[in-house]
This record gives sequence, C-alpha cells and structure tokens, in this order.
Amino acid sequence: MKEPGRSQIHEWFLGLNSCRHIFILIFLGLAVYANAVGHPFVHDDVPFILHNPDIGRWDNIGEAFLKPSIPQFSADLVTPYYRPVLEIFYRLQHALFGFNPHGFHLFNILIHIGNGLLVYFFLRKILDDQRGAFIVAVIFVVHPVQAEAVACISGISNLLCAFFVLASAYCYVRSMGCAQNRHQSFWFMASWISCTFALFTKEQAVVLLGILMLVEWLSIDQVKHERLASRFYRLATIAAALVFYFVCRQVLFGGIASAIFENLTELKLRLLTIPRMLEVYAGVLLFPAGLHYYRSVDILASHVIPSVILALLACLIVILLRRLVVRERRIALFGLGWFIVGLMPVLNIVPLVNEYSFVSLAEHGLYLPMVGFFIFILMVVRLLASAWKVEGRWLAIIFIGAIIFLSVLTVRQNTYWQGEVSLFRRAVFFEPHVGRVHILLAKAYFSNGQLDEALNEFALARDIMTGYAQKVTVPKAKRFYQGLLKGIYSDRAQCYGRKGDWPQLIHEYSQALMLDPDDSAIYANRALGLLQTGNLDGGIQDLEKALAIDPNNLSVANNLSICYIQKKDYERAHKLLVDLLAKAPGFQAAQDNLKKLKRARASGL
Repeated sequence: MKEPGRSQIHEWFLGLNSCRHIFILIFLGLAVYANAVGHPFVHDDVPFILHNPDIGRWDNIGEAFLKPSIPQFSADLVTPYYRPVLEIFYRLQHALFGFNPHGFHLFNILIHIGNGLLVYFFLRKILDDQRGAFIVAVIFVVHPVQAEAVACISGISNLLCAFFVLASAYCYVRSMGCAQNRHQSFWFMASWISCTFALFTKEQAVVLLGILMLVEWLSIDQVKHERLASRFYRLATIAAALVFYFVCRQVLFGGIASAIFENLTELKLRLLTIPRMLEVYAGVLLFPAGLHYYRSVDILASHVIPSVILALLACLIVILLRRLVVRERRIALFGLGWFIVGLMPVLNIVPLVNEYSFVSLAEHGLYLPMVGFFIFILMVVRLLASAWKVEGRWLAIIFIGAIIFLSVLTVRQNTYWQGEVSLFRRAVFFEPHVGRVHILLAKAYFSNGQLDEALNEFALARDIMTGYAQKVTVPKAKRFYQGLLKGIYSDRAQCYGRKGDWPQLIHEYSQALMLDPDDSAIYANRALGLLQTGNLDGGIQDLEKALAIDPNNLSVANNLSICYIQKKDYERAHKLLVDLLAKAPGFQAAQDNLKKLKRARASGL
C-alpha cells in the first residue's frame, strides 16, 4: 500500500516555505525603506511631478503617446523621453495622493516589493530552486544600490519598467510549461502585453528580448517536447513589440542611431571605457560603499589597466565555470548573460553624457541587471562552499549577517534623499570635477538660504564650465557650455541680490550679457540693480533694451513707465502705459501707474 499523503506533506512544506519567503520579502521591503516615506520631492521629482502641467488632466491622455514626456526635450538633448505609460501612472498617483510626497514614496516601496516577489517567483520557476530564488530575491530587495531607484520618487520609471519586464518574463516562462493551448495562449498574451507596457514605460525595457532568449537557452533541456519553430514564434512575437515601439519613436522623434555615430572618436572612447564601467558596476554590487548620485566616469582616462583587470576577471570566471556541473554552469552563464544584457542600455553605447568627457554611470541602471549578477554569485558561492566543505548552518549565518549589513546600509543610504543639500553634498564629495553637481548643490544651498555656500559652489562650477567652453571646438557644444555659464552668472547675481550687494549683482549680470547680449530677462534684472544704486539712466537704458528684445514683456514695460515718470518724461510714460493697457486692459499695476501719471501732470511735478 502506498504511504498515505507523503507527496501531499512534501507539497505542504513547500507551500509553507513559500508563504514564509513571501512574508519575509514584504517585511524586509517595508522595513528598509520605511524612513524614505517622510522625504519631500527632490530634484527630478520637481519637473516630472510638481511642474508637470498635465499631471492633473485626463482629457488629453491620448497626447501622452504623441509627444515627449515631461520635461519637454530640446534639441540639445540626445534623445527625448518617450514614456507614455509612466506619464499615465504619474496622473494616477496624483489622483490618489495629490502633491503629497509621502504617498508617492509609499507607492515606490510597494512596487519595489512587488518586483522582489516577481524575482522570487520567476527564478523559482526558471531555476527550479526555491532556496536560491529566495536568496537572490532578498538581496534584490535590501541591497543599498536600489535606494537610487526606490528612495527617489522619480525613480519609479526604473521600478515600473522592471515590474513589467519581470511580469513579462514570468508569464513567458509560464506559457512555456503549459500543456494546454488555451492556457499557453493566455500566459503568452499576458507576457506580450507586459512587454509592450514595459517599452512604453522606459527605453531600457528593450533588454527584455535578450533576457527571454537566455530563458529559452536555459530551458532548452527542460522543455524538450517543444519544436524549435514554437520557440522562434514566441521570440519573434516579442520582437514585434520592440519593432512597434521603435517605429513609434522613429515617426515621432526620429531614431537614436545618429546620436550613436555622430562622433566616431567619442564613440570609440565610450566603447573603450566599457571595461571600467563593468568593473564599477560589479564593484558597487559586491562592495556597496560610497554610493552616490550623479556617478560619472571620464572617458579620457587610461583604458589599459581596466582592460587588463577585466581580462583577468574573465579568465577567473572561465576557471570557475569549468568547475561547475553542467546544470549549474548553464545557470551561472544565464546569470552573467542577464547582467550584461541588462547593462547594455547604460554602458554609453547610446551616449549618456553628464558633461564634457564625463559619462553617466547611474546606480539605478543596476536595478534589473543585479538579478543576473547575484544568480552568478550564488552559483560561485555554492561551488566554493562545496570545495571548502562549509556547513550549511555557517552559510545561513553568513547570509543572515550579510542581509542585516545590507539593510543597515540601505536605511542609511535613504537618508541622503531627504533633501537636495544632503544629496548633492555627497555627490560633490565623490564627483568634485563634475560642474553640474556643483550647480545643483549651489541651487540647493540658495533655496536653503545658505548664500555664501551657494556662491562658493557656483564659483567652482563657473571655473569648470569656463574650462570646458575654452576646450571644445564644436560650435553646438561651445554654445551649450556658454549657456550653462550664463545661468551660473545669473544665479550668482540672484545670490548677491538676496544679500543686498547691488554692485556685485550688476557685475554678475554684465558677465552673463557678455555671453548672450540678446537676453531680455538679464537686461531687466540688471536694470533693477542699477535702479537700487540710484542709476536711473542706466536702469532706463537696460529696460529699453529688454523691451526692444521682447516687446510683449508687460512687466518690463510697466517698470519702464515708472522710470519715465520719475524722470518726468510724461509723454513717453503715457504712450507706454496706453500701449500696455491696450494689450492687457486688466493689468492693475499699469492702471495704477496711469493714475499716478495723471496726478503728477496735474500737480505740475
């Protein structure tokens, strides 16, 4: 007689373990990111959410698929943001939370936990290894490198993209294991829909096709009954979604190939920098110290040593792979493949330039690739533990200790996102040669009322940008850095204005006008400084220039009329005010000035 219920008992224990795993993942996700819920909107959150003119509208939702996402792109950017699904989610969040940042933060955390669960279920299915799937999922949830995506509200682009990619991959695997055509069609359609959502959420979702090709390769021995044509059909259908996405981008904004090949010398330097980027990315995953925003790498630095190091690491990886049994070797290669494929969009093949020779090495680019990296590390640890005969309890203790350590680091990393001063001060510490980071820190200091600190950071940024403007030979690049310099001078002028130092304000605005003598706003702002010093004629001259450049600037026209009245030039003041009120009859300040003008004329003053 068959032993009663043995398989049922075994399945019950598996189910119990799954419930515990799910509970632990949810608990850890909430615990390590709880301190981020109280943070405000920071940096990119402002243009994407607070200054998004469409965030409260639903009547124009179709336009989200026909134009770039906020912020609006300009010709100076390499590629526009085209993320209509993300734009819809911003509107949903606004409908739920208004402009309360705490709700946005909580939403990010819940999506991140959901991604951790998807990693767990997907790996348990594809690897047939519940414990291994749990280990990788836990690391995914608590690793501090994830803070840049989770603790930053606008990091939801990475979270949602990963959610749809992982959901698509999970449904894809489920469709592979279905014996009934009806169930197979359901799971595959869910995978295709999730793939499409991922692509229209963030551009990095293009890696999904590569991940699914790795899935097919890994499972080739597990699903032997399937014909090669079935596998090709599945991948071709997913590829069709990518083609549809790229066609949409091409029709609306043009392709990205021109950006890749625009400067072949720079492309060569970017490609030579890939070994260093791979080493940095792998390094922060294994040793997550010094994590910071605006991480950059200089493509002009020597490429020899990083290339040699990568070659040595490749040899070591080959040696380790040869010692693994066939199944574990395939899993390890699957993990490495996932890591490399996932990083392709952020390896600067398509340029992601912070400034001059510094290209972006953003930590949020590791959000999805880290899954593959730790699959590989899991296989290596098991190999070494077996070779060194390490007992299971010691491995468990080491794992628990590592998770506690990573969790503490994540809680601390979250604190840097509590405000722009702390965020950019840390970034400047690690990236002192990147001018934009100094600009961002200076603006944060200015908003915080720390004017002397702001002036100092603006001065450092000015010196860096001046060097760039002198070095570059391409006119477009020179104009770009001159534009940044003009902004720095204008921002410094505002600092001096807040301090009441009018001569210095005039000097800074004069420097800005040397870079752009046709900026109406700078003339208008310098005029206010001149008037504060009692230079009425100089103020009038600047206001007249501002109005000549921008005749529709009503505030400038009104201020100029006041100056004319003070100078007793009543005829010009009257004409200016009459023309102004013809354009804007409801302009109350102009109406008041016209009354003052009539009284001044009547009194004979």
